[in-house]
Amino acid sequence: MPADIYANKIRHFQFKSANKKYEIKRIKNKDKKFVEDSSSNPVYRYDIENSLAAGPKITWYPEPTVSDATSAKMYYIRNAKRVVELTDVIDIPEFIQFIFCYIRVKIARKETNPLLMDYKDELERQRILMREVLDEMIPDEDDNIDPDLSFYNDFDSGDDYGYY
Repeated sequence: MPADIYANKIRHFQFKSANKKYEIKRIKNKDKKFVEDSSSNPVYRYDIENSLAAGPKITWYPEPTVSDATSAKMYYIRNAKRVVELTDVIDIPEFIQFIFCYIRVKIARKETNPLLMDYKDELERQRILMREVLDEMIPDEDDNIDPDLSFYNDFDSGDDYGYY
């Protein structure tokens, strides 16, 4: 997984080679046994496996060759960079005014500036604006939940008489 990925939010994978182009879909645990490896022209799938020792990692089905692995491109949501140094670039332009207002309030508080209350009002307006930007719904691509059909397994006798 990339170091700057936000909460393992992968938008999609794309496979592109000389003779084919398609979206690489995520495979579920129950479907792993159905992946067929046709080595002449495989269709790839992926899954995210999480372990305590190694953390989350991407597993490919079937396992790609080196040349195939370089043909896959991942699109994901990344974390915002932390502003630590004076030369760091703020990569969320919507929030730059909030940061300026926050710093203005801290300096005004330290210097006991009489405009402190005005600065606090502006900071609150910028905070509301920032929350409105963050509140926009972005649909998650993998939000379908498979129904739990295990209840019906209790009634399956294994005999198939053509009844449904």
